Amino acid sequence: PAVAAAVWEMGLSALGRIPMMVLEPSAGNGRFMSRAWASTRSTFIAIEPDPIYSRILSHLYSEPQGPWKVRATTLEKAGLVEPTFDLIVGNAPFGDWGVSDSNCPASLRHRHLQSKVHDYFLCKAVSLLLPGGVCAMITHRSTLDRESVGVREWLAARADLVGAWRLPAELWGDQGAAPVADVLVLRRNGA
Repeated sequence: PAVAAAVWEMGLSALGRIPMMVLEPSAGNGRFMSRAWASTRSTFIAIEPDPIYSRILSHLYSEPQGPWKVRATTLEKAGLVEPTFDLIVGNAPFGDWGVSDSNCPASLRHRHLQSKVHDYFLCKAVSLLLPGGVCAMITHRSTLDRESVGVREWLAARADLVGAWRLPAELWGDQGAAPVADVLVLRRNGA
């Protein structure tokens, strides 16, 4: 919960204003959703493919309890293609499996952008940001550490790095995993 709160604060601080459209692209157990504030000026969308989790999240965080609209689907099947969001926050799923997204912009169809699910989530999030919008996301360390620069070059051409923080592996010890993860805050450029 403390990490989710910190990621929210970093994203909001980098944005510098109340966002109109917010996305949580992999809602999971709702840790990021639970940190959202109530704003009548903002629209909040959460995506969670697991049908049980998505129903629980809808019950806990959709109106009247909260501001979120929960969509029970995957990011690649959500039909999101146009830059729409001011703020995207969350934790990208980590893994070595690829993603096939036939709805994504042509620039996202390169093999290196869809070969690791966490890289896909980060790149897809940036593609959905309006100019000046901010993505604050936890991703696997390989996004920054990998020898191949394809993902980093793609991101650098479309977003400015506001900040990057490496999290200690011990942070996740009580969850049965110990991946090294980074928090990246990116601001979409005008390209």
